Amino acid sequence: MTRPSLRKFSPISVKLGPQSQTVSTVMEIAKLILDERWPLLSGSAQSALRMAIVTCFNDEMTPKQVRDRFIGAANEAQVEIVELPPLKPRAVRQPRVLPGRSRSASISRGGRLQKMGG
Repeated sequence: MTRPSLRKFSPISVKLGPQSQTVSTVMEIAKLILDERWPLLSGSAQSALRMAIVTCFNDEMTPKQVRDRFIGAANEAQVEIVELPPLKPRAVRQPRVLPGRSRSASISRGGRLQKMGG
């Protein structure tokens, strides 16, 4: 079950030291900027980001707006933003139909499935 309090957005990755960290929720951003590896605590973009996080949890700002503020705060803190590869669309698996068979079906009055046309 997905809790609405996670407030998801499209993932973004930043490089903190030798490793990168990917975030895709407002909560993950909040945890990341409190991490000891985050290099800057003061600054106008840092303050705007903290305010945006609180405002989002009060349902007065969208997660995408928080993501945008996060990018600004990362730039201000000189944290490198790592481009993520675009998500591949998920393939829709088609049901396999055996030769001489049909997938068409209907429901009879009694609620039983009946094959049609094959």
